[in-house]
Amino acid sequence: MFDISPEKIVVFLIIALVVLGPNRLGEAARALGRARGQLRQWTNGLSPDTAKLISNPRGALLDALNEPRQAITDTAAAARESLNPTAPTVERESGEETR
Repeated sequence: MFDISPEKIVVFLIIALVVLGPNRLGEAARALGRARGQLRQWTNGLSPDTAKLISNPRGALLDALNEPRQAITDTAAAARESLNPTAPTVERESGEETR
């Protein structure tokens, strides 16, 4: 997900040590660990649709766009059928008649 090399992590830790000092660095690490645990608990409680959106936003967006696209295609096909009066009426298994 993130392109973080070990060298970047070491540089980040050195900067954090200089800025926070050795005493507050442990407190900051604990606070960061707690925040990460709370975030993990929160994401585990999400619905499958929301989790899918977070994990694969592009796929979720394409799925969401495909639903109205399919509805438009179905409506256009139904409109074409209704405008074509020469089509023979066919009885479906459910007993409905269609053109």
